[in-house]
Amino acid sequence: MNKTLNVPIQLISVTSTVGELTPVLFKLENEQHEIVTIRIDRIITCKERGYQSSKELIFTCTAPLADGAQHLFNLKYNVLLHKWTLFELLS
Repeated sequence: MNKTLNVPIQLISVTSTVGELTPVLFKLENEQHEIVTIRIDRIITCKERGYQSSKELIFTCTAPLADGAQHLFNLKYNVLLHKWTLFELLS
């Protein structure tokens, strides 16, 4: 089940001394207009995608979402705009 969401999120990350980003937790607004905080359990991969004028980092992660079940999803960071999105729900 791949579901593209592209939902803007607030994200807290850790940056290493060499500039590597590690997402830790994020907040988003649910359908009831409540702010939900989600702690990332595991980062599986980080891939870099480049377009003509923009570079993006795609993080594949796992975390328990609103239903309490563990889910696999992609977070996208747009390097030029400094914006994070919950891009895709994979499971």
